[in-house]
Formats: sequence, structure tokens, C-alpha cells
Amino acid sequence: MADMLTIATTATNAFNRSLQVTSHNIANVNTEGYSRQRAELSALNFGNAGGYGGSGVEASRIERIMSDFVNKQLQSAQSSVTGFETRLSIAKQVEGAVSSVDQGVENFLLNYFDSWQDLATNPQSNIAKDDVLNQASNLVAAMNATQQLLSQTERQINEQIGGVVNSINSQLADIEQINSAISKAGNNSQQPFDLLDKRDKAVNDLGKLLGITVTLKPDGQVEIYSENNRVPLLADNKVFPLEIGKGVYPGLDRAELMSRQSGTEIQITHLLEGSGELGGLLEARTNLIDKTYDQLGVMLNGFVASQNTQNNQGWTSNDELGGNIFTPLEVEARANVNNTSPLGTSNVTVSFNAADMLVSGNTVADADAKLANDMQEVGALRAASYEISFDGTDYRVTNLSTKEFAEFSVSDDIEFEGLLFEPDGLAPGDRFQVSPHRAMVESFRLEASEPSDLATRGQRPDMLAATDVLAPAASGDNTNAARFAALQSKSLLFDRGSGATATIAEGFAQVSTDVGRYINRTESQLMSAQTGYNYLFEQRESIAGVNLDEEAANLIRFQQAYQAAAQVIQTSQSMFQTLLGAVRN
Repeated sequence: MADMLTIATTATNAFNRSLQVTSHNIANVNTEGYSRQRAELSALNFGNAGGYGGSGVEASRIERIMSDFVNKQLQSAQSSVTGFETRLSIAKQVEGAVSSVDQGVENFLLNYFDSWQDLATNPQSNIAKDDVLNQASNLVAAMNATQQLLSQTERQINEQIGGVVNSINSQLADIEQINSAISKAGNNSQQPFDLLDKRDKAVNDLGKLLGITVTLKPDGQVEIYSENNRVPLLADNKVFPLEIGKGVYPGLDRAELMSRQSGTEIQITHLLEGSGELGGLLEARTNLIDKTYDQLGVMLNGFVASQNTQNNQGWTSNDELGGNIFTPLEVEARANVNNTSPLGTSNVTVSFNAADMLVSGNTVADADAKLANDMQEVGALRAASYEISFDGTDYRVTNLSTKEFAEFSVSDDIEFEGLLFEPDGLAPGDRFQVSPHRAMVESFRLEASEPSDLATRGQRPDMLAATDVLAPAASGDNTNAARFAALQSKSLLFDRGSGATATIAEGFAQVSTDVGRYINRTESQLMSAQTGYNYLFEQRESIAGVNLDEEAANLIRFQQAYQAAAQVIQTSQSMFQTLLGAVRN
């Protein structure tokens, strides 16, 4: 059994260590990410002296109070909250853009059709025709303003992506450095708790930027992948920085995410959508901006095609067949950078799949049949982008939203979902992508400029067969003008096999409705994620957070214990002095 002095000395050392740990906790009460510590006390070298005895006490180790499970759950919840907050912020901006559809575009669309109704009443009036052109011009201006707002929001997203990527790469570099420091410090018997806290905070900060999966290795270091485990970010003591590029279809001016793995640059944008600020930006761009462009474009392509087709049906005041009122769709697809054919030697042109009005010369191709065909193709339009591929034998066109596809031989006309695809010079293995409806939103223009461009007169009723020569109805006829006005209430869009289900105006209204649904859904998801985060944060604080009341109590307890141990030392010294005095006497 150790003597009183030795036992008391171990006690003062142990209680002093406990006081140091308590002081450290109190000092870091407001340090973000700090996990409280606790000195574990244990008896020293228990001996046997008549069944009683011992050698004192020691602070055997310092324990870091935390729950790795709660920390991981909290980090994941934080990523979700940030992702939903980012989506909601973008959605509010898009809502502002499409609200101009409700307040501007739809009103101008109504005014446009009303002007045709007025023209049908007075088909020879140039004033009425000028009003049609003016209302058409107002409609174009309103739609262009909406497109500018969407474009501005998309540019902002691209800029934010660049800034967030820089922050992610910087955070990864910091975590890698902390990893190395922890690995070196881990050679000691005591873990570097403050470094572990610092790394946990850095990982949580990274999780705010990007959804991640974190794995603790046996050597104490962490590896970090994207939340789906498909993109390495920090692995094998190496950082894999994210890079900004143009992607494999660089024709679209947007920031794409790239990663260099084994010397190869890989496009990973679609793998990072979801949580965190970056995931929220990417998700909103794909499922909100792109979708809104496609939906607006379907309405515009349907509107333009129906207006042009109807004008083609009639005759102008100059006894000529009507031409296009609005510029029709015609866009070139974007080439994949890995295509076999040299850049510029191959292309795919996409246009609305309209039937020809003339067979040859002035011979009519059955005007009613053309009208029926074109309106059917309007109903077949879908809000999507497309991929066109060639394997050397057949072409394949794929709807990138639904993944539905159709295959065509090289001799076929490639007609798919209301569109005509015209490939030229493709080599086996070539791929192209195209966003025809977005292209219409970006290029919506008025082509007619003179009253004489409007075809108000119909065909002579006895000359509609494919073998007849075209001839206009009598001057003053309003047949075609009346048909224009009737298009306002005619269901033209979204034919799923049993007929079109929506008018042009209803289609435009659906766009803002869908944006509203996106916002409502995101708000609900954010509320749920925030509730989960708050619960986990409280759990984390109850486990790892510093409680000043508890620490103050510990401070008093350890101080009293220290003082008592010091009193034992003093008593031991007094007893020793008494013994010395007795010996001297």
C-alpha cells in the first residue's frame, strides 16, 4: 500500500487534470463544432493490506464525448436543408419570370386572338390587319422579356456553381491537411481531440456545399465521396478537385461539372444533383429551368406551327398563299465532343414536322389533310430535349426526359414527337443533342410585317382536291380569318392518343402552375428537413455540447477534491514532522 503522501499527490495531479479539462470545456462553450471532453479517473495499482489499500488515482485518459452516428445524420440533414433552401431561392426567381406569362403573355395572347376576331368581322380592313400585327408584336416582346428573366436566372446559377466549386475544392484541401495532422498526432497514446473537432466542422461545412458520404479509415483519416458514392472527392490521401467545363455537348453555354480520374476527364454533373448548395443549384437548373424552357417552348412551337399552318391555308389580299406569320422552328443539334466525324462536317437539323402545302407548282396537296396533319403533329409535341445517335445502320432518337426512343433506317424520314430530324454526314458512333423547345423560346420572332402578309381569305370551296389548281375565294371572304379566331378555343396540345387536351392558353397557364407546385413541394420538403435537422442538432448538443451549469458544478467538485487532496498532503507532512520530532527526542 502506498503512503498518504504518494496517494494524495496522485489525487492532486488527477484532479488538476480534471480541472484543466473542465476549464477547456468552459473556454470553448461558444466554439462551433466543439465536443466536450471528460477526464476518466481510475484507481492506481490496487494492493492488498489486510483486504484494504491502494495507490491512489490517475486521470487514465481524456474522453471526447460525441456520437459518430448522430454527427453523420446531422451532416446529412444539413446537406438536405441547404439543398432545399437553394432550390427554393431559385424557384422564387423562376416564379417571378413565369408570372409574366400569367400577367403579360396570356393577356397578349388573348388580345392577339381578339384582334383576329375583329379582322374576321372586317377582313379587308388594313387597320384591323395592323392591329393583328401589333398584338403579335406585343406577344413576342412579352415572351422575349420572360426569356430574358429565365436567362438571367440561369446565368446566376452558372456563376454560383463556379463559386461553390471553388469553396468545395478549398474545403477538401483543408480536410486533407487536417487528415495528415491527425495521422501524425495519432502516433501518440492520446487522440488529438481538437483536431478531430476541427475536421468534423470542416466536413460539416463541406456538407453544406455538397451531399457527401464520409468513411472513417482504420488509420484515423476520412475518405469522402459524393452522397451516391460514385464521385471520389478525397480518397487514398488525395484530393480529387471538381472542375468546371463545357461537358461533352459544349454547344450549350452552361457550367458542367468535371472530374479527372486516372488521367481521364469525366462529366459528373448529373451525379451531383441533390443535396448541398451545389446539388440544389444543379437540381433546380435541370428540373426547373430546363423544364420551364421546354414547357414554354412546347407552347410556342405549338402556337407558331398552328398559326403558320393556318396562314398557309388562306390567301392574302395579293392573291398569294399565306406565308409564315412567326419564324418557324429550325435548330441545329449540338455535336458530342467524342464524335468520330470531324467537327463541322456533320450535323442534325430539327424543325417542326409540317406537311407540304403544294405537291408541285400550284397543285394543292389537299389543304384539309395538311391542316389535320399539322395539328396532329402539334399535339405530338413533348416538353423534352433529344439525343440523336447513329450506329452505321440506323438512327435512334431518344426523348431525354422519358427515355422513350424510336429507330429509323437511313432511308426513313425521321419523324418523332411532332419534330423532323434531318441528319447529314453522321459517322458510326456519332451522337448529337438538341433542345428544340428551348430554341424556340430563345428565337421567338415575328416574320410577317405587312397587312398583306395575313391570309384572311379561304380556298375556293370547289378546289380542295389534290388534283386541283389553287385558287382564292372571292375578295372579302373571311373564312381563314374566322378559323384563326377559332384556334383560341381549340384544343391543340398534349395528344396522348385520344385527342389533344389543352388549348394554347391552357398550356401557358400550366407552366406557372407547375412552377407553383415545385415551390410548394420544395417548401414542404424544406420544412421536413429543417425539423429533422433541429432534432438532430439538439441531440448532438445534448451529447457533445458544453453545459455551463454542469461544468460549473464539476469545477466546484474537482476544486473541493483538489483542496481535500492537498489537505491530505499537508496532514502527511505534519505527521512526518511529528515522527521526525519523536526520533530526535
